[in-house]
Amino acid sequence: MCDQYFTDVASASEPNHLFLIAADSPIIDNSTAHRTYQPSPPYDLQSLPAVLQQHGRQWRNYAEANSSYFPNIKALKGHQWNVVTTQFDADLKRGFLPDVAWLYAPYADSEHPEATEP
Repeated sequence: MCDQYFTDVASASEPNHLFLIAADSPIIDNSTAHRTYQPSPPYDLQSLPAVLQQHGRQWRNYAEANSSYFPNIKALKGHQWNVVTTQFDADLKRGFLPDVAWLYAPYADSEHPEATEP
Protein backbone atom coordinates (compact mmCIF):
# COMPACT_ATOMS: atom_id res chain seq x y z
CA MET A 1 0.00 0.00 0.00
CA CYS A 2 1.07 3.51 -0.67
CA ASP A 3 -0.68 4.98 2.35
CA GLN A 4 1.46 7.94 3.38
CA TYR A 5 3.71 7.27 0.39
CA PHE A 6 6.85 9.38 0.28
CA THR A 7 8.08 10.15 -3.21
CA ASP A 8 11.45 9.12 -4.60
CA VAL A 9 11.82 12.24 -6.71
CA ALA A 10 11.02 15.76 -5.59
CA SER A 11 9.18 16.38 -8.83
CA ALA A 12 5.91 15.75 -10.59
CA SER A 13 3.78 12.59 -10.35
CA GLU A 14 4.90 10.62 -13.40
CA PRO A 15 8.47 9.85 -12.33
CA ASN A 16 7.24 8.70 -8.92
CA HIS A 17 4.61 6.42 -10.46
CA LEU A 18 7.30 4.93 -12.68
CA PHE A 19 9.47 4.27 -9.62
CA LEU A 20 6.61 2.20 -8.15
CA ILE A 21 6.53 0.03 -11.29
CA ALA A 22 10.11 0.04 -12.52
CA ALA A 23 12.28 1.34 -9.66
CA ASP A 24 13.53 3.84 -12.24
CA SER A 25 12.44 6.86 -14.22
CA PRO A 26 13.99 8.36 -17.33
CA ILE A 27 12.47 11.77 -16.71
CA ILE A 28 12.40 14.46 -14.08
CA ASP A 29 9.03 15.97 -14.99
CA ASN A 30 5.59 14.87 -16.21
CA SER A 31 5.61 14.18 -19.93
CA THR A 32 3.71 16.47 -22.27
CA ALA A 33 3.94 17.28 -25.95
CA HIS A 34 5.49 20.64 -25.01
CA ARG A 35 8.43 19.14 -23.11
CA THR A 36 10.51 18.11 -26.10
CA TYR A 37 13.71 18.14 -24.03
CA GLN A 38 12.80 14.81 -22.41
CA PRO A 39 11.72 11.38 -23.65
CA SER A 40 8.05 10.60 -24.24
CA PRO A 41 6.11 7.48 -23.28
CA PRO A 42 6.10 4.62 -23.72
CA TYR A 43 9.51 4.25 -22.11
CA ASP A 44 11.89 1.37 -22.68
CA LEU A 45 12.40 0.46 -19.01
CA GLN A 46 12.94 -2.82 -17.24
CA SER A 47 10.06 -3.21 -14.80
CA LEU A 48 9.20 -5.10 -11.65
CA PRO A 49 6.25 -6.85 -13.39
CA ALA A 50 8.56 -8.06 -16.18
CA VAL A 51 11.07 -9.44 -13.66
CA LEU A 52 8.28 -11.16 -11.74
CA GLN A 53 6.99 -12.78 -14.91
CA GLN A 54 10.50 -13.88 -15.96
CA HIS A 55 10.68 -15.76 -12.65
CA GLY A 56 7.32 -17.48 -13.10
CA ARG A 57 5.36 -15.13 -10.85
CA GLN A 58 2.00 -13.64 -11.68
CA TRP A 59 1.15 -9.98 -11.28
CA ARG A 60 -1.83 -7.77 -12.01
CA ASN A 61 -2.31 -4.07 -12.50
CA TYR A 62 -5.87 -3.35 -11.37
CA ALA A 63 -6.64 0.13 -12.73
CA GLU A 64 -9.03 2.12 -14.85
CA ALA A 65 -7.78 3.87 -17.99
CA ASN A 66 -5.54 6.83 -17.10
CA SER A 67 -5.28 5.80 -13.43
CA SER A 68 -1.90 4.05 -13.63
CA TYR A 69 1.32 4.45 -15.53
CA PHE A 70 1.76 0.81 -16.63
CA PRO A 71 0.93 1.75 -20.26
CA ASN A 72 3.82 4.25 -20.14
CA ILE A 73 6.30 1.34 -20.15
CA LYS A 74 6.75 -0.36 -23.55
CA ALA A 75 6.76 -3.96 -22.34
CA LEU A 76 3.65 -3.42 -20.18
CA LYS A 77 1.55 -1.41 -22.63
CA GLY A 78 -1.43 -3.55 -23.61
CA HIS A 79 -0.29 -6.46 -21.42
CA GLN A 80 -3.07 -8.95 -20.63
CA TRP A 81 -2.42 -8.56 -16.89
CA ASN A 82 -3.44 -4.89 -16.99
CA VAL A 83 -7.08 -5.28 -15.96
CA VAL A 84 -9.91 -3.04 -14.79
CA THR A 85 -10.33 -2.36 -11.08
CA THR A 86 -13.55 -4.39 -10.85
CA GLN A 87 -11.53 -7.48 -11.76
CA PHE A 88 -9.94 -7.28 -8.29
CA ASP A 89 -13.28 -8.06 -6.61
CA ALA A 90 -13.97 -10.82 -9.13
CA ASP A 91 -10.54 -12.36 -8.48
CA LEU A 92 -11.13 -12.24 -4.71
CA LYS A 93 -14.51 -13.95 -5.08
CA ARG A 94 -12.96 -16.81 -7.04
CA GLY A 95 -10.14 -17.16 -4.49
CA PHE A 96 -7.35 -15.87 -6.73
CA LEU A 97 -4.84 -13.13 -6.17
CA PRO A 98 -1.59 -12.86 -8.09
CA ASP A 99 1.79 -12.98 -6.36
CA VAL A 100 2.02 -9.17 -6.63
CA ALA A 101 -0.75 -6.70 -7.38
CA TRP A 102 -1.00 -2.99 -7.98
CA LEU A 103 -4.50 -1.70 -7.19
CA TYR A 104 -5.18 1.88 -8.25
CA ALA A 105 -8.14 3.90 -7.06
CA PRO A 106 -10.07 5.76 -9.74
CA TYR A 107 -8.37 9.10 -10.33
CA ALA A 108 -11.29 11.00 -8.75
CA ASP A 109 -10.72 9.01 -5.52
CA SER A 110 -6.92 9.10 -5.57
CA GLU A 111 -6.44 11.98 -3.09
CA HIS A 112 -3.94 13.43 -5.58
CA PRO A 113 -3.38 17.11 -4.80
CA GLU A 114 -4.74 19.70 -7.20
CA ALA A 115 -2.38 20.47 -10.07
CA THR A 116 -0.76 23.87 -9.88
CA GLU A 117 1.09 25.60 -12.66
CA PRO A 118 3.90 28.05 -11.88
